Amino acid sequence: MIAADYDITRLNGIRTRIWPYSRGYYPRDTFYHLWLMMENDDATPLIFQTETKQEGLIYETRGDLQAFVELFKDKIILIAESLEKKELAGFFWYDDIHPGERASANVFYRRRFWGETSREATTLCLDYGFRASHLDFKTIWASTPWKTAVSHAEAMGFKERAKIENIGQVNGRTIDSNIMSLEKKDFYDIHKELA
Repeated sequence: MIAADYDITRLNGIRTRIWPYSRGYYPRDTFYHLWLMMENDDATPLIFQTETKQEGLIYETRGDLQAFVELFKDKIILIAESLEKKELAGFFWYDDIHPGERASANVFYRRRFWGETSREATTLCLDYGFRASHLDFKTIWASTPWKTAVSHAEAMGFKERAKIENIGQVNGRTIDSNIMSLEKKDFYDIHKELA
């Protein structure tokens, strides 16, 4: 739910509109459609890279619909709609949430929306995290092994703080993860139009 004192027009950009997910206010199959979007972009194993692959099963369970629902059941999910294409572009979520202090940011955007659309969507979602009174984060953290995601975060103003080696595996390859953070003041110094 959105706090009553939050100006919802801040969720409307030029290319995107952000929809904060709230159970009971969205169709019953919303999680299925978000999962299917990720699955159709072959991104599920990339998001669930730290989950261990179980041997001897007929079907892969890592990142399946059950794992998706379990992961997202207690997150703040912000769904990005492309205004130009009139379809879902992806979604952003906060976890490890400590209102008034910090949270961790995560993103998934369909490949065809990478670039200006995804950057605008993330900017709106970060503004929501920093500005909404029920969140009011001072710092937002991110962790990613992907170079494109690092570049995306840097465009928002995130700075690398550390690197953790051998944290996960994707397609049998060990990956490292970049730990990044963004301070509220730094975000609004970069995105003056939102200050």
